[in-house]
Amino acid sequence: RRSPRHQLRLLRPSCLAGPRLSSTAGSSVAVLAGRAPSATMSSPDVNAKIQDYQQLRAELAQLIDNRQTMVTQVNETGMVKQELDVIEPGAAVYKLIGPVLIPQSHEDAVQNVDTRLTYIKAELEKVDKLIEEKEGQIQSLQEEVRHGHTR
Repeated sequence: RRSPRHQLRLLRPSCLAGPRLSSTAGSSVAVLAGRAPSATMSSPDVNAKIQDYQQLRAELAQLIDNRQTMVTQVNETGMVKQELDVIEPGAAVYKLIGPVLIPQSHEDAVQNVDTRLTYIKAELEKVDKLIEEKEGQIQSLQEEVRHGHTR
């Protein structure tokens, strides 16, 4: 088993551009690649930063997944709205609830779709802001590790 000091020596040389997440051989511990942290950061500090980084990346991945789901919902709901705009106001409209088609007035259907579309778009904006925040936190953490500063 390799010591944490040895793991730090496995980092890419500082002449290579950009931070990367790389895993050391035979270890499940990942390190932020780039310039090696300065001597002011101890191994526990580096390990804490690595854990923070991994957690932020996992949270970011979840937010991106949620965003993709919402984009799909906006597209589907937009198509329903387009179909409702094409049909005549007195036409029969049905809503699928479980295995049953329930009759619904055209006006109620349009109102429900508009409300749903507004809600999903508002939630999408919130998720976009959260994604920006997480990306900023990740970038900040990468800079801290590069420059050897701890929180």
